[in-house]
Amino acid sequence: MTITFHNITITMEAESARQAYDDLCELLDEYDKSHGRGAMEWTSDTYAIDGGVESETSELWPQ
Repeated sequence: MTITFHNITITMEAESARQAYDDLCELLDEYDKSHGRGAMEWTSDTYAIDGGVESETSELWPQ
């Protein structure tokens, strides 16, 4: 059975948007590793700093 969650908001403190995104990806990766690789997939399209204007998450991806 595959379950999909939509429109989830995660709020966290970080020094920068890139650091928060890296921390979130690391957290999700650790969960995936502990449950067997490929147990989950995730995507994120946008983010906002302090509830401001939404920006594209792709801006945060490693170059």
